[in-house]
Amino acid sequence: MIVEDDRDIAQLVREICTEIGEHEARVAENGATAVDEAMDWSPDVILLDLFMLPVDGWEVARRLRVYPVTAAIPVVVMSALGSVHERATEIGTPWSIAKPFTIEMMLHVLEQVLDAHPAA
Repeated sequence: MIVEDDRDIAQLVREICTEIGEHEARVAENGATAVDEAMDWSPDVILLDLFMLPVDGWEVARRLRVYPVTAAIPVVVMSALGSVHERATEIGTPWSIAKPFTIEMMLHVLEQVLDAHPAA
């Protein structure tokens, strides 16, 4: 699942995600709907932008960790901040990708996450 308020980035990430095996990629256009959508769908991985309104990525990550059905879903932080890895660590995930990213970078991170969480 892609949680991204920039439609162009969301579409690009969606296209990249569909290239990896048989994974469906859905987009939540804002943090306000992301947790409900994750609970309804239970995605293999969540690609999470941090800077969104009205609910930012930090709050989305916090909410995801509260519910047993979403707590174990791996989260990849996407951010244009230079310290994206530090931001990922702040929300409790080792996975991050800096914007702008290349297709190869995104594929590499997704493959790492899916390999580390095969039952996800």
